[in-house]
Amino acid sequence: MSCSLALACLTAPASQALAQGARSTLDVRAQPLGSALEELSRQSGTDILFRSDNVAGKRSVEVSGTMSVRQALDRLLKGTGLTYGIGASGAIVVKPEPARTVDIAEGLYGGEIVVTGVAAKTSKFKTSYAVSTLDQAQVVKSAPQSTADLIGKIPGFYAEASGGESNNNISARGLPGTDGTRFLALQEDGMLLFQDPNEIYLNGDSLLRLDIMTERVEAVRFGSAPIFTSNAPAGVINYITRKGGEEAKGALRVTVEDRGQKRLDGFASGPLGGDWYYAAGGFIRVSDGYRNPGYTTDKGGQFRVNLTRRFASGELTAYAKYIDETNAFYLPIPLKDPRDGSSLAGLVDPLRGTMLSNANRSYVLPTFTGSQGQSFQRDLADGRHARAFMTGLDFDIDLGGGWSVSNKLRYLRATIDLDTLFSTTGLSDYRTYAANKLQAARGAFGAGVSELRYVLADARGADGGRVAWDPSGSRGLVTEQSYRYVPMKGTSVIDDFRLSKDVFGFGPGRHTLTAGLSYSRATLRHQRLLQDSLHEVGQDRRRLDLLALDAAGTVLGSVTDNGFLRYGSYYIGGRAESDRYAVYIADAWQVSEALSIDLGFRNEWYDQTGVRWLTETRNLGDPTTMADDAVQGNSGRTAIYRDKADNQAWTIGANYEFSRRFAVFSRFTKSFRSRNVWATVTDSANPDDEITGAELGVKYNSPTFSLFATGFYSDFNRLSISGPTVNPLTGTNESSTYWGKLKVYGIESEAVWRPVEAFELSGSVTVQRPRQRDLQEGRYGNLGEIYDGKLPSRVPEVIARVTPTVFFDLGPVPMTFYGTVAHTGRRYVDALNSTKLPAYTVLDLGITARIGDFDLQGTVTNLTNEIGITEGNPRVDALTGQGTNVVGFGRPIFGRTFRLVGTWNF
Repeated sequence: MSCSLALACLTAPASQALAQGARSTLDVRAQPLGSALEELSRQSGTDILFRSDNVAGKRSVEVSGTMSVRQALDRLLKGTGLTYGIGASGAIVVKPEPARTVDIAEGLYGGEIVVTGVAAKTSKFKTSYAVSTLDQAQVVKSAPQSTADLIGKIPGFYAEASGGESNNNISARGLPGTDGTRFLALQEDGMLLFQDPNEIYLNGDSLLRLDIMTERVEAVRFGSAPIFTSNAPAGVINYITRKGGEEAKGALRVTVEDRGQKRLDGFASGPLGGDWYYAAGGFIRVSDGYRNPGYTTDKGGQFRVNLTRRFASGELTAYAKYIDETNAFYLPIPLKDPRDGSSLAGLVDPLRGTMLSNANRSYVLPTFTGSQGQSFQRDLADGRHARAFMTGLDFDIDLGGGWSVSNKLRYLRATIDLDTLFSTTGLSDYRTYAANKLQAARGAFGAGVSELRYVLADARGADGGRVAWDPSGSRGLVTEQSYRYVPMKGTSVIDDFRLSKDVFGFGPGRHTLTAGLSYSRATLRHQRLLQDSLHEVGQDRRRLDLLALDAAGTVLGSVTDNGFLRYGSYYIGGRAESDRYAVYIADAWQVSEALSIDLGFRNEWYDQTGVRWLTETRNLGDPTTMADDAVQGNSGRTAIYRDKADNQAWTIGANYEFSRRFAVFSRFTKSFRSRNVWATVTDSANPDDEITGAELGVKYNSPTFSLFATGFYSDFNRLSISGPTVNPLTGTNESSTYWGKLKVYGIESEAVWRPVEAFELSGSVTVQRPRQRDLQEGRYGNLGEIYDGKLPSRVPEVIARVTPTVFFDLGPVPMTFYGTVAHTGRRYVDALNSTKLPAYTVLDLGITARIGDFDLQGTVTNLTNEIGITEGNPRVDALTGQGTNVVGFGRPIFGRTFRLVGTWNF
């Protein structure tokens, strides 16, 4: 391997320069580490030797100001895994750090470099916004059950990770979290996966999976995220994947769980020759699911390859990823008997139960398109099936003279099909339910109908006759559910170009000016086909038929058909295309060694066209059942809509370091959240969101204690809540959307205390006060002051986590033992705050061991089987609740789960 020698006109030997601590004015910009060391050598007049393979792929932070060579080297090499000393020739020699387990001198932040929400890499301690980072080891330690579950462990975020692997809801700093990741952008390697980060049924966690190829995760709350990313007013979560280096290495990881999961992860990386490097890997798995319905729910995997070409002045990476995975999507379940408030745990286990089952998994979905009748044979075991191919090309080049350029280009093609069972109405006594259907049955089958009788939908007796349903197995309770089939396809092309220049002479210090241009194009095809069914609550949640009988017991017809109350109870479909353009500028001004100021502005335009496949309701003509009397489908006619608008975001922030241990920062941001592609198909008249935010934070970093605390404020003008309203002209109930405003005050903090090398205590606390006001419906006016000052639905005021960790050796084996106590405060299912989601506290435990090249881990999550409810029954209770003080129909977190992980590193 070659060696590089940075040559300069020497003013003193290197050993003398280090010993005397001579100070000089230095200005070394952020660049490839080798180039930065050469520049330091030139500016300081000191010989610096290093091996090219030791600095390959590493980049430096900016070093600017009057300081000694030792101080400059400390900053350049911090977090790189390199150190320095004096060689036999008297020159400074940069070399790898000796092997170590923990360096408590780095504290919580140390020399970590972040790339998210900034124009160029910068030290975490110098950022003027709140940012958290997790490396691969920390991700594995936290044992996340999904992408959203990991995000929920980061300060400032609350995740409803109870829905399974994907399509979960996430709230950031008190903003509403009932609509996926509406205010938050999930990225992979600094780029969105689809044009809109929360496209309908195509949001970020639908296409992103944690695996062994994830090198680290960076989470930015608010800050400058809205400047560099489209539709990211509340922040960015960036999943950064591995790239190859000079060392050939890899790993295989096996994961097993008592819930039936069997998973294999693997990666390999290294040099290919000719300055080319590779990293490739992914995972495959199969699982019975965290709520076992009796069939395999999660299966599939993903694979990714990164090819990198490194130059002295930068690098180029080409990549490709393919995902093909099926996951269950879990919905709310019955928890309490509405007649007396007693627990229904004996019918549906709140920790492991689901309304999905083998007995109700198969169904036929009749519909039509124009004059053509159609029938789909569907299976709930298909779940949420994501198939996506993504490829792209990134480059980052230092042009010299203070100029640098970067570009990221990404193409995505995705198909996602959803088959699942949604909760609709609550529970009913079977006698009351039948009585309420009797009048409609007489209207359909004549006045001779004297009673309605329950039978099993899919069962027949030995004589071919219907089998009566025994209500005692369900405590006499029945419920309606909604089968939902959602096929969709989407494509997206995104390109982001940046040009940066270091500029001097405009005030003190240095300005790094960045100008960017972003363009994206997306296409989308989407349908939702629903049909409502009638189910027992206990046993196998079987579908039920409700037969109409005359006084002699003769069957005159059926309210249902094969357990379905209404075929085509809802239909919507269409296609759309969208073009988005954005320009942005940013200035990172290093005023002095202690003070930095950054400013940014973004203007984004969109032009979208949507084609709505107009809905029509038809009677399919079967006189023996009421189920097909009003079927919604595609009429064959279309309507075309177009949206054009532009939005602006701007921010200003500052960071001041009182010392290398203590700093403060502040920021003010005006941002936006524009409508997604699908909104054009629905011809939504709703304006784009505007969000104003401010934050003030402190950072402290010592060898034994580190703290990052941020006070924040947000003002959101487009809070939306779906619910029923009463038409004052007709007195009939209608579904509507209510709009209001939301203000949030809060403080979030994360800290680590390491008093001795054998013990660490880490934790985070978020305390926030979100309050809604001025809720009104567009046609009928304000809801009234009774809704003002309430919590938005499903948003907690307190989120806290604490993790003590003990480090010890068992003979020659280094081990850790740790536990996490996580608390989520009370929430409400509804905007009126009438039905409570109680606070809950979860205990997790874990142990790890390192035996040679093998890492072993054992974890148990929710050790005490805490029943924490994350949502109620939002199809019906989002506005006024469930009519009870405490939730009786909801979606709980998963019960106790044991996991074993073994990793072979090679």
